[in-house]
Amino acid sequence: MPVLQFRAECRDYARRWLDTQAEEFKRLGVQGEWKNRYATMDFSSESAIVAEIGKFLLNGGLYRGLRPVMWSPVEKTALAEAEIEYHDITSTTIHVAFPIEADPTPGQALQGASAVIWTTTPWTIPANRAIAYGPEIAYAVIRADLLEESSLVAPGSRFLIAEERLVDFCAQAGIQEYHTLYTLPGEALEGTICAHPLRGCGYEFDVPMLPGDFVTTDAGTGLVHMAPAHGQDDFLLTRQYGIEVSELVQDDGTYAPWVPHFAGIHVFKAADPVCAALTEATQRWAANGDAAAGLVARSSIVHSYPHSWRSRKPIIFRATPQWFIRMDGDQALRRKALDALADVTFVPEAARNRLTSMIEQRPDWCISVSVPGAYRLRSSLRRAPVKCCVTRR
Repeated sequence: MPVLQFRAECRDYARRWLDTQAEEFKRLGVQGEWKNRYATMDFSSESAIVAEIGKFLLNGGLYRGLRPVMWSPVEKTALAEAEIEYHDITSTTIHVAFPIEADPTPGQALQGASAVIWTTTPWTIPANRAIAYGPEIAYAVIRADLLEESSLVAPGSRFLIAEERLVDFCAQAGIQEYHTLYTLPGEALEGTICAHPLRGCGYEFDVPMLPGDFVTTDAGTGLVHMAPAHGQDDFLLTRQYGIEVSELVQDDGTYAPWVPHFAGIHVFKAADPVCAALTEATQRWAANGDAAAGLVARSSIVHSYPHSWRSRKPIIFRATPQWFIRMDGDQALRRKALDALADVTFVPEAARNRLTSMIEQRPDWCISVSVPGAYRLRSSLRRAPVKCCVTRR
């Protein structure tokens, strides 16, 4: 179907349901200016949006940048928060050991040890570029002495873990008895450098340990693996330290052709290949007599996960080049927007809280997400095997 015809059918479909919704509201007694209602798809609305974007372009508020956004691999588009719904899914969880190569701690407390991270997204391991620690968290270096028969850990392996997470980690990793060799504050980890566990098969870079105020001991190991292309905290922290954001996942959710070992694999089918590669890495590092590396434990968890409301399929966080409107800086758009809300009458008044909170908290505005009438074209839905907004019968 030609793109213009596709868009025309989208417009006709949406218009029919706008009219249907208006009639149903009238039956419920809802009052409104139904003959003068606002719709993003109206040509007058699109014209106003383009005019406002032009103002941002001229005053320097519009820029193109690389940021992680919520991305639907099915629709192949970025999504706004309002287009997200949450459903429970079962995810593979893994503990992964990163061998420590540069140890700045007094007495070299970390020598021969490995920093262990925990993640519910094994597919992000190829994108790892750093590990975050909590400067105020207490950490311990332990030696695994007695192991369960099914444990993936080799006897004598040394691991760096937050003290509060030791019991849970040992239960997950099948460590029955361990000895605490050292304890140290998180701030002592500054300058520590790890190796990527997949070094030797295309991942030949250092993994620095960086301080992160978002690191907690509520779950995991107290050490957070940073994949800057696939998380907001990851992106901000690694960019702060000048670490490159690598684009490894394509718009359809598959690894790009240049990704070592995993090219062409869909990220939602990557748990087994990633775990297999990490298991091979464990054996390779052990054969060389090095510190523990690779897969330490594998399990699963049922948790709430974001889905696209259109396809009802899971989404991912993915760094892509997008156009952004600067919320802070010389133009002070955030402050101006919040000041303008004071002159707006909300019915009901409680509706003010949601919009105010969104403007207060959100980062720079991604216009490919926030102004669908002008900038998001969904012609790709023609190829998507999902229930989309256009149905031809």
